[in-house]
Amino acid sequence: MKHWLKNLRQNSIKLGAYLEDLHPDLARHFMGYASEVVEPHAVGMGLKLEEWSDERLSLRLPGRWRNRNAQGRISLGALGSATEVGLRLFWSRHLEAFGGQLQIQEMHLRWLPLAQYHHQEDLLLKIEARALGVNELFLGTPESSSQAPLLWTLSWLNLRSQQVAEVEVQALIELLPALPPKPESDTSS
Repeated sequence: MKHWLKNLRQNSIKLGAYLEDLHPDLARHFMGYASEVVEPHAVGMGLKLEEWSDERLSLRLPGRWRNRNAQGRISLGALGSATEVGLRLFWSRHLEAFGGQLQIQEMHLRWLPLAQYHHQEDLLLKIEARALGVNELFLGTPESSSQAPLLWTLSWLNLRSQQVAEVEVQALIELLPALPPKPESDTSS
């Protein structure tokens, strides 16, 4: 079963990237549906990709009843699960070619005290490549990127683009080490 799920995860990302070249809107819808199969903890959340590119990702978390706690507010658990799905989808575009892998180690979530948020309102997570240091990661050495944890602070926004929640994420990105250079053959003998 694990092998089947791993193949589905890899193939859905490849198909999503292929569809993006043909029709970006179709690719976003496909990846939104595929994330519910690939990430079992996100089933039924109704996540929707608003934008998905190498530079940014925007993920919508509906304010529907399944995502809310007993007080009627979107639960921190739903925010955490959606953040994890968003990060995995974003990094899948960058890491697949390198055989890399994202490992989320810690996540701290908090509502901002003066946040303007209506309980049934959808929320948006916006992830940008420059904020996560994507270029710096790939310009560095694989050894340095796989040993030092990366720290990111991500924002959840209401539909008026006001920050309502904050997520601090500590993660590791493991890249396959580069192959050593091929030894030159001695043709002088």
